[in-house]
Amino acid sequence: MKTQRNLLRLKQRFNQKLSVYENTFTKVLLVTDPKYPGKQMIAYCVIELMNTYRAFNRTLLECSMIGTKTCSGRKISIPGVKTEFDFISAVLPIYKKSVNTTLSTWNSRDEPAWEADINYLANKLQVKNQNEINNAFTISGFYKEVKVFRNFLCHRSRMLFEDVSKISRQYLITGNSVEKILLSKKNNGSYLIYDWISQCRNYADYAAK
Repeated sequence: MKTQRNLLRLKQRFNQKLSVYENTFTKVLLVTDPKYPGKQMIAYCVIELMNTYRAFNRTLLECSMIGTKTCSGRKISIPGVKTEFDFISAVLPIYKKSVNTTLSTWNSRDEPAWEADINYLANKLQVKNQNEINNAFTISGFYKEVKVFRNFLCHRSRMLFEDVSKISRQYLITGNSVEKILLSKKNNGSYLIYDWISQCRNYADYAAK
């Protein structure tokens, strides 16, 4: 996601993407045409939901350091951080996937696991909105479920499907495929994908506050 000088705009863009995934999944539920690529659309929703959540967290932290306005109107920044280069320079000493990683060799594979590390990095870097990010992180457990489903859809192995099944059984969902599981209602009458999207929205409300 593009760096924003206003976290309200960042949240709005995030919510727009969530609405795309929500509407796509709704279409999968409604369309009866056997030629409709429902399996591919389900995979798209889950994989892109994970990617979008990661991108939101990265941009949130970058904005908070370079300079932005929170949804409550508070202006925040970190002195000396003006560009993405400065942002990466600050993150690199804290988070290294490889001891050989330097600014000149940094690439997407060296990125932190933004879905899991946002809270740790926000505290280490002492961003001015770390309390808001901390509060948001307390309700972010949903990403662990999304990640399990995303990993299976990307790699499809028996072992990974076992991880999917463990989650589905918690919600009294049974199915011999990830598509059947995601197309089945939970014990609360909702679908996993809808719940994940709803929790993402709640997360953004707290994080960008």
